[in-house]
Amino acid sequence: MKALLLSTLLSTSAFAACPDLSGKYAACRSITGDSAGSTDMVVTQVLKNGVVTYTITATDNGTNERTTDTYRADGRSYTTTETMPDTDLKIVTTINVSCVGNTAVQRLVASAEGQEMANVVSTMAKVGKQLINETVGTIFGSAIADKVICE
Repeated sequence: MKALLLSTLLSTSAFAACPDLSGKYAACRSITGDSAGSTDMVVTQVLKNGVVTYTITATDNGTNERTTDTYRADGRSYTTTETMPDTDLKIVTTINVSCVGNTAVQRLVASAEGQEMANVVSTMAKVGKQLINETVGTIFGSAIADKVICE
C-alpha cells in the first residue's frame, strides 16, 4: 500500500495540472519511522487518451519484494477484489487518484468481510530532485502519519 501513490485528468491541458513525478530514485526513506522505505524506485507517467497514468516500480525494504503498481489519474474510483490464497478471505480495495495543483492525491479504502482494514490518503509531489510522499489515515484501526522522501 505504501509504494504507494498517484494521480488525475482528462485532457491534454489537464495533463499540465498533473505533476511530473517521473524519475529514478535510489532510496526512499521514512523520516517519521512509520514505514521501511524502498530502493530502486522508478516512476514513469504516460498521457494516453487524455488520461495520465503513473507506473511505480520499487523494492520494499521491509519485505525485499519488488512490486509494480499502476494508477490512472482520472479522478474516478476503481474497485478490485482479491482472494487471499491461504484463507479465502476476500479483500475489496477502492482507489481514487486525482491531481490537485502540483500534487498527486491517492485515496484508498480496503475492507474484508465488511470490516474496514485501511482508509488512507497519500499525496505525492516532486520538490527539486526529491519525491515527497505523505500518507495519513488508519490501517487496521491504528492511525498512521508517514512522510517518505525519495532521492
